[in-house]
Amino acid sequence: MLGRLVPPRTRPQWALFAAALFVVELLIATVWAHVPFVRADLGDYLVVILIYAAAKAVRPLPRTPLAIFVFALGVAVEISQALHLVDRLGLAHDSAAGIAIGTYADLSDIAMYAAGSATAWLLDGRKQPE
Repeated sequence: MLGRLVPPRTRPQWALFAAALFVVELLIATVWAHVPFVRADLGDYLVVILIYAAAKAVRPLPRTPLAIFVFALGVAVEISQALHLVDRLGLAHDSAAGIAIGTYADLSDIAMYAAGSATAWLLDGRKQPE
């Protein structure tokens, strides 16, 4: 009954949704790290939805500016990767900052960030089922 799922509306619901996505992201980084599509694409798609949900859990932000912001944040990460920011700052690739920033820029990541931002925006605008 996937069509009957209720989208998050309240801050606690957004927080629970963000927590669930965080667990999935941890699984992607550990258990499914060897699965190329999951690690490279699905993780990028879900991370912007996670950031969107976490922001909505903290504050009731308008959906369009928030979706644009999380997409721009993803693009900023890709730019930092293209500029080899991890190396320039002397961060270890396996440090928390090195993992968060990443090391390899890829245009497909930007497509995943766009798709994830759009999904979050659509989910946020979805009406409650009657």
